[in-house]
Amino acid sequence: MQRPNNINVGDKFRVIKGYNSFKLGEIITLYIDDGSTNPYFWKADRSDFWSIYFSQLEPLPKTIRDAQAGDIVVNRSRDEHMVLERGQNIVTLSQANNFKKADGIYHLDELEEYFTLKDAPEVVDDKTAEAEIGITAHDLGKLESLRRLCIDEDLLDLDSYDSMGRSGEISNAWEALRIIEALVKKLTKKD
Repeated sequence: MQRPNNINVGDKFRVIKGYNSFKLGEIITLYIDDGSTNPYFWKADRSDFWSIYFSQLEPLPKTIRDAQAGDIVVNRSRDEHMVLERGQNIVTLSQANNFKKADGIYHLDELEEYFTLKDAPEVVDDKTAEAEIGITAHDLGKLESLRRLCIDEDLLDLDSYDSMGRSGEISNAWEALRIIEALVKKLTKKD
């Protein structure tokens, strides 16, 4: 990933290639934006901070709980509301489709239950991903064997999914999907 143009201190990223004290899959937070390609990020537990290159990160999709003043949220009736103010655990929303008048104050739990961010990607956790992709924890062991066989037979180029080393293991459904995609891409190029 290239350095994003519109990043702010506090933005979250997922580590896709371990570096310094950051582990693969760790969620880290931008701490100091010095304008470089490797600014400083807090570790997940905020115990320490290190620099890391953006090429080793992927942006973490913004969720409704991350809504800030100016963001548009949509209710179940598809009415749009603007976040007018943001507190620690509450937001003030505008009236439906009228961004100049305040409507009500919502706790983040209520906001999450009744609204979504406009044009936000759906955030899927590993359990949901396993259900959608059709890969269970039982299948991960079989995929790990397949991955090792493919590496041994030079069918799978590790750089094609650039997320774990030769000794790494498949840890979740997303890794499994990335491996399958890389393998399909490699095999279709050979034909």
